[in-house]
Amino acid sequence: MTKEFECGGIWWAAENPESKISGKLIFRKGKRLELQLTGHPEDLEAFSKSASVILGNTSKGRITLHGSFFVIQEFMSSFGLSSRSLYVDKAFVGEHFQRAEDIKFSNLIVQYSYLNEWLGIHGFYPAPSEDFDVVIKYKRPDSIKAVVGDYEINIIFGFETSYSIMEPEVNFKQKAFIEIKPLKNSLLSFDEYQEIMQSIQNFLSFALSKPVYPLDVKGRIDESEKRMVEIYCDLCNIEQPFKKLPHSVKMFSFRGIAGRFEKILNLWFEKYETLKPVYDLYLGALYNPQMYLENEFLSMVQALEAYHRRKFDGKYLSDDDYSEVYIKLKSAIDNLAVEKSFKESLKAKLKYGNEYSLRKRLKDLLSKFRDITKEFIANEDDFIGKVVTTRNRLTHLDKDLEDAAGSEFLFEMTQKLKVILQICILRELEFSKDEIKNVVRKDI
Repeated sequence: MTKEFECGGIWWAAENPESKISGKLIFRKGKRLELQLTGHPEDLEAFSKSASVILGNTSKGRITLHGSFFVIQEFMSSFGLSSRSLYVDKAFVGEHFQRAEDIKFSNLIVQYSYLNEWLGIHGFYPAPSEDFDVVIKYKRPDSIKAVVGDYEINIIFGFETSYSIMEPEVNFKQKAFIEIKPLKNSLLSFDEYQEIMQSIQNFLSFALSKPVYPLDVKGRIDESEKRMVEIYCDLCNIEQPFKKLPHSVKMFSFRGIAGRFEKILNLWFEKYETLKPVYDLYLGALYNPQMYLENEFLSMVQALEAYHRRKFDGKYLSDDDYSEVYIKLKSAIDNLAVEKSFKESLKAKLKYGNEYSLRKRLKDLLSKFRDITKEFIANEDDFIGKVVTTRNRLTHLDKDLEDAAGSEFLFEMTQKLKVILQICILRELEFSKDEIKNVVRKDI
């Protein structure tokens, strides 16, 4: 999805094949898909309103456009024609799908950024050479197969070569891909595949401590066919260009988990639904390096609260016991001689009165992982106090709160919270304490 292109052709709404409009589809790195149409104003208006699936015969062949279409600009010419540009969610190059429910594939093959670096596997090896003759041999590495739930998630390898008789160089590059395939050999909608793609992308981003993106996505309509459909999605925030990945960035590599890759991937998927808010908050900061430090701090705090709540619940009383307390407290508030709005405010706070405070949740987490956290948190009470006070100050914008960490300590606190969150997630993936200690030492 990073290969730029533009192609002109004839376009029509799948629901109205008789009304055709000329136009051009444009895809640029870091930008959204844009369809530029030219026609009579009334035809363009009718086209935009009726289209849920747009088909095109273009210089790149058959194309299907699907998703939300947003009009971004429109121009009128002196010849009675109009130009209208639409943002497009998804483009499927190589096939016409008449309806949204027809967009299904037997398998999907995805190339992710940095996948080669994470794997650390290649098929190059030197062959015996004589004098000035140099021979380099390549053997494609074996595929790595994993069964995850109802799917096969396979890592497969390919390569590309380029050379010119006019230039004194040869390029030979190995590529790694992830194939997603239903075990039952059924067809899945692209939306279903997208959820799996996103989960794998997040897994790789977590493992690499680096934003990972799908670079190339292709789907096969029929397992017996070799023909593939190229798929382009909205990736307007994609990082470009992709720089060489420093070795130190990796939280863990494939080589470190090769013997239990399938197990760890299954754990990631099994816990994904429960821990999705935690993953999203952690990775949200990773994908937004320009995020204000204060917002990153709050995201890490919120992620740790969400993790503790989903993992350990964290209530002072059982729901039944608290219900009795809640009724009595609510009755007492109703009898207070204060404004009604103040009473409602107090009762609203009681709704969450049975849940552990942030201070208690952090203390509980640190006690569970003290063997690891003691290496970078010397005084737990002091650290927790500063986190809680700083969170309250940033949330309530209360300048009178004392002991809140100054800006010079905010970065350090945020990094420590991030490491605690990493520890929590690594434990969910069943990394040992010694393995986690090795990871933590790289970040502190």
